[in-house]
Amino acid sequence: MENTSGQGKQAVIPAELKGWNWGAFLMNWVWGISNKTYIALLTFVPLIGIFMPFVLGFKGNAWAWRNKKWDSIEHFRRIQGKWAMWGFIMLIFSLVFSAGSIFFLFEALKNSEPYVMAIDKVQVNREVQNIIGAPIKPGWWMVGNVATEGAGGKAEFSIPVEGSKKKGTVSVRATKEIDKWKIEQLYFLPEGGGTAVDLLKIPLKVPQPTQLSPGQTRQPPPEAPPIDTPPPDKEAMQPGKTTAMTGAVAGKPVKDTLAEKKATPVAAPVVAATVPQPGKAAVAEKKPAVTESSPTQEKQQTASKPKKKYVKKPAPKRQSPYEQAMAKKQTPTNMGRAEITAGDYPGAIKTLSAAIAKNPQDSINYRLRGNAYDNLGKREQAIADWKKAATLGDTVIQSYLVFLEVEWP
Repeated sequence: MENTSGQGKQAVIPAELKGWNWGAFLMNWVWGISNKTYIALLTFVPLIGIFMPFVLGFKGNAWAWRNKKWDSIEHFRRIQGKWAMWGFIMLIFSLVFSAGSIFFLFEALKNSEPYVMAIDKVQVNREVQNIIGAPIKPGWWMVGNVATEGAGGKAEFSIPVEGSKKKGTVSVRATKEIDKWKIEQLYFLPEGGGTAVDLLKIPLKVPQPTQLSPGQTRQPPPEAPPIDTPPPDKEAMQPGKTTAMTGAVAGKPVKDTLAEKKATPVAAPVVAATVPQPGKAAVAEKKPAVTESSPTQEKQQTASKPKKKYVKKPAPKRQSPYEQAMAKKQTPTNMGRAEITAGDYPGAIKTLSAAIAKNPQDSINYRLRGNAYDNLGKREQAIADWKKAATLGDTVIQSYLVFLEVEWP
């Protein structure tokens, strides 16, 4: 058969060359330039470029035979075979490079501080352990990113976790300020739907009763002495001494001591009579009376004076997260988050509604207000706010709605 290669549309395509061209499919525009098939450059055109590799694979042999001069059919097959070999080498290299990039990206995320902090909290959370079972292990595939710039940064991603009963997802949102990471939101979302668990909420510690050994009974606490009973005086227990309160002699009953005191006669004080002298009465009236006091009386007067009391100042009251946010003059979003952390869900709804009125395009306000509604049991209003946050591009709530099987516009 006559060699008609390179003659364009007049060239006759040999029957041996009909079939699929792997070199044109895998190397597309590079193959097209080398084989003078410049239609392969359409792979750079949006939408059309998606289908061009398949078109080149189907029509590549015919176009290459018509557009370029070949020595023979064997020469054409040998060159196209080399293109196919290099195409498969590039395909394998691309797959290995992509897999390696994904692996190192996930390893970098797993070694990041927000990831470690989130996994530490979810693995020890009793509520999550009751839902999916223990032990809790993190999955491999993650969605999200961690970006750092200088001393600051931002992280927002989801971690799949698995327990002995079922699976779930941990949604993390953290910020970095002055080289220090701080988790702002950390929720656990069970697989198949359910209420989200706030992993930042501190559980109340309930004291556990002590365990008793078999046959041992719990003894009642000792009875406290009456409040109005004075403590015993050690000196009163010594023989021959009396107490300052009752004057009782040790070893004798109080009644006997009182009886002895009543039987002892008390001598009345003798008052000397004074004879007034004429002419000196007026002088005596003008002069103030001067009385002498004994040292014992001075001590009694000193003891009777009121002592100055020193009142201990009360310790400063610990501020709630919302009060701290107000003192620092934070944004309404941070104040709403602080109110949710403090359990003031109606206050958080009021604060976040005001923030939404000023900036209706901020998805975080809708998400937080939805969380507040959900904590109050208003599920429909919560889902409405979450849908709005998902529509505005909130990836955390989008993954949560996927688990809830809730569609959003």
